[in-house]
Amino acid sequence: LFGDALDWLVLSGTVVRCSLVGQIESPLEAFVNPSSFKIYQADTGLLVSKAGAQRADILAGIGGTFMGALTENYVAQQLSAIGYPLHYWTRDNRAEIDFVVERQGCVSAIEVKAGENTRSRSLSSLKKNHPGVRLIRLSTKPFGMNDGLRSIPLYAAFCL
Repeated sequence: LFGDALDWLVLSGTVVRCSLVGQIESPLEAFVNPSSFKIYQADTGLLVSKAGAQRADILAGIGGTFMGALTENYVAQQLSAIGYPLHYWTRDNRAEIDFVVERQGCVSAIEVKAGENTRSRSLSSLKKNHPGVRLIRLSTKPFGMNDGLRSIPLYAAFCL
């Protein structure tokens, strides 16, 4: 029903589509579920404006759930800008990986964290079941590597 309108928004560069994949393995496009997807605003600044969020609140990190969604949208914008087709993965609504991307056959699972709590049961579970997948956490923490998990500060999302 909304397919044509959604396609027009994607083609116009207004929104970015993030497709659900059923498997986290190469090639990701072979495992896309075309009936399940997320939509992100292509310009995070416009999202903030449309939401009526106050600049001071954003800079102070106030906003709870909205800050998480805003941070995820920012990462989607950055990944899309550097050419990644966006995917996500979920298992029985108990585990979800925010972004799954692939470059030259290398699959990366990316978890986005806006707040201080950076634990991710989804990444821990994924590490056990998919040992060949590169695990990345984007958060306010500095660059680092711990037990196979690469930490990258949010400001460096464009480096992926």
